[in-house]
Amino acid sequence: MPVFEYRAFDKSGKEIKGKEEALSQEQLRAVLERKGLIPYEIKPVQNVEKRSFSFRRKRISDSDVALILYEMGTLFEKGLHITDIFDILAKQFENSPLEEVFLVARSKVSEGMPVGEAMRETGVFPDFVSEMVLAGEESGALGKILISAAKFVERETEFRNKIKGALTYPVIVLVVGFLSMFIVMKVAVPKIVKIYTQFNQDIPASTKAVLYFSFFISFLFKLLPFVAAFLFVFRRKFLNKETIDRLKLKIPFYKDIQLYSIYTSWSNTLSLLLGGGLPLDEAVEVANKTVGNVEIKKKFEPIPEWIREGKRLSEYLRVAKALPDAAVRLIMIGEETGEMEEMLSLVSSIYRKETEKMVTLFMSYLEPATLLVLAVFVAFFVFATILPIFNLTVK
Repeated sequence: MPVFEYRAFDKSGKEIKGKEEALSQEQLRAVLERKGLIPYEIKPVQNVEKRSFSFRRKRISDSDVALILYEMGTLFEKGLHITDIFDILAKQFENSPLEEVFLVARSKVSEGMPVGEAMRETGVFPDFVSEMVLAGEESGALGKILISAAKFVERETEFRNKIKGALTYPVIVLVVGFLSMFIVMKVAVPKIVKIYTQFNQDIPASTKAVLYFSFFISFLFKLLPFVAAFLFVFRRKFLNKETIDRLKLKIPFYKDIQLYSIYTSWSNTLSLLLGGGLPLDEAVEVANKTVGNVEIKKKFEPIPEWIREGKRLSEYLRVAKALPDAAVRLIMIGEETGEMEEMLSLVSSIYRKETEKMVTLFMSYLEPATLLVLAVFVAFFVFATILPIFNLTVK
């Protein structure tokens, strides 16, 4: 991080000199003013040895973003000025990276920068929030927009956490199961083979199978560095995001879950932005940023230009098959009745419920299937380990 040398006066008029790390001169100026100093000279220091620690602005969790937005909206509705709100947030996050982030935002707004732009420059808030705030400033509904954005982020966070939570149990079962089998292959089986060799006995077929499988896994581990090096060199050709996203769309069941999740986020974001007063073409541009899959995003990217040409959103969605027919019909009704925001919100609600149903159904199949496969493998490995010991005991 850059180091700056500063000169300032304190309240008594005494000159203060020092050096501080900061993201920019404006940030350091805001920090010094917060300490009650009046800086009159700030300049970067060249070739200065860095401190033993480095300051990095951390990306905060989505739940914290929702809480901050809700607090900002509530305070603004109570009549507080936005600069005072940033001051309050800075005090709440005192002695943390976010303190300086909010102080810089306050300084930017004081200099005349729009609140939405200042929030974008913090790097803390999602792009769609900044766009909504800009629209809210123009329409005079900033407080309501901030609260709406907070509720949206909160809903999206709960939705993602629900999906992640559903996948946690099968992943843990798989990891523990394969770890157990790995220990059997690398520890128990070699010892049994050694004992059989000492007694000049034939190794049972099941134990041989586990032994050969162990050799195969060891061989794969030896190849791993070469495969990793190959993929690293040719990663742009074989492991680029477009290729991975294309493969995701070929996985049964997961494909539908991903598509429905995208329909949910896209329509919900668009509804929220339109409610904030953003024009349709600009709102779509921001909503498109929520589409994480490159292949699917290609279908949505031409929409803003299509709208600027005076054509209907529903017409493009129908022709490009970017959304299911049922969703397109609801959007068409919204265009005809002037209730686009409400219809998009309804589309989001429908596909959110559909996604949750699909995740529940997927997990109802995945959990028993995972346990069944692991049970078969573990039973075979246990059999391959115990059978030789039993044979030796009998003999």
